[in-house]
Amino acid sequence: MFEWLFKRKDSIQRQLHAPLLEERLRYLQYWYDNGATFKTLRRYSNYLIVIVKVLQLETHDLITFSDITKATKKLDSLSNHHHNQHKSGLSKNSRNLKTIAIQWLDMLGRLQYPDKKESVSSKLIDEYVAYMRYEKGLSEESIYLYERILTDFFKNIGENYSLSRLNILKIDKILNDKHRINEYGRWSIRSYASAIRLFLTYAEGRRLCQVGLAKSIKTPRMYKDEGLPRGPSWEDVQKLLESVEGDDPICVRDRAILMLLAIYGFRCGEVIKLRLDDLDWENEILHVNRSKNAKPQQFPLLYTVGNAIIRYLKEVRPSNCSHREIFISLNAPYRPLSTAAVFQIVSPRLKVINTSLKHYGPHSLRHACATYLINQGITLKEISNQLGHRNLDSTSIYAKVDLVNLRKVTDDLEIGDLI
Repeated sequence: MFEWLFKRKDSIQRQLHAPLLEERLRYLQYWYDNGATFKTLRRYSNYLIVIVKVLQLETHDLITFSDITKATKKLDSLSNHHHNQHKSGLSKNSRNLKTIAIQWLDMLGRLQYPDKKESVSSKLIDEYVAYMRYEKGLSEESIYLYERILTDFFKNIGENYSLSRLNILKIDKILNDKHRINEYGRWSIRSYASAIRLFLTYAEGRRLCQVGLAKSIKTPRMYKDEGLPRGPSWEDVQKLLESVEGDDPICVRDRAILMLLAIYGFRCGEVIKLRLDDLDWENEILHVNRSKNAKPQQFPLLYTVGNAIIRYLKEVRPSNCSHREIFISLNAPYRPLSTAAVFQIVSPRLKVINTSLKHYGPHSLRHACATYLINQGITLKEISNQLGHRNLDSTSIYAKVDLVNLRKVTDDLEIGDLI
């Protein structure tokens, strides 16, 4: 690799004879496999030699975060003195070197993490997570949400706070602060309070808190039809797909993603987790693992969607990417897309088309798909299967959403037709 990265013989020899040759090559190979550019690999090669020297990796086994910080600050100080410069904080080179040092040492198993004293709250949250996963059988998405809310809740009451002392006044204050300081809306407050109520019900069963505390938590009143999902019209969805037509690599990739979200009604997490092995081209089948119940499901691979995916795979997706996920970043180092990245794919384009929506994220396209299927006369059972709902109650809500169209139908009928 060094013969490819460097032209001068002395530079090549310097790389070959520096300590930890095999370990350095392993790190560089990782980034090469993930699409790092020639310039990036060359820069990383030089960084690694500096890291070996300043951290004395030949003689020291485990390295702490403090060791890395001290070394980079020392390098920065020498550099500033040499150039007669005065800077605040680490320079860009030192920040990059620090990042690479942490990544590389972690890969080698030589990064020593600080010992964390387990708090009362962290132990209790871990036990509750195990309860949700193995006894309640909740999805990983739900578990992640509850765990995040509980972590925040314990930060507010104190990580080593005894639940036996917890009272409704303290809980009400936290909920009020969420609205007043954090600007939570009623639905957010309701979700937060519901998660706390479920946890305290579990805690009551273990006699960790006052009996009846969970039931005493009051949530904001929600009005009828207030939370009905509202997505863009199908005409807006068609405009959205038209906005990503063309040969631009970004449009080619994003068009395939938008089709999966709108035409199939997939959740954002289901799209980003799709893997190359999930595409059965011979039988024209698309395999999906549902986010809510983690169950696999098969769908016919529609001609237009399949063509969009094929074009992305052939023209845009790099062939030297080691990740098996279908959709990855366009720039190296290549990595699977996150939910935030998909939000940025949908939201800006949707705002240009329709400025009256309440929500502009990927989930709004799922709502549009469900409403469109309702309009086509598809049964609730079929739509429920399409969307991966556990029960019909989750699907029947879309019949309420389409109340306006249902009224249009009745307006077209003559009174005599009903007699």
